[in-house]
Amino acid sequence: MENVVSQGNTFSYKYSTVENKEIQEIRKRYLPYSESKLDELKRLDAQARIDAVNGN
Repeated sequence: MENVVSQGNTFSYKYSTVENKEIQEIRKRYLPYSESKLDELKRLDAQARIDAVNGN
């Protein structure tokens, strides 16, 4: 992790790819679930496939 001081009282941090992935995983645990467009498409595709197999 590299600290970079910017203007005012704010800080900007740069993380490695591995660190960033871990940070995102931790962050997800505490945020409410929000279905992305890709997740929605996958869910709808899975349901369509199930319906096709069941003859619906």
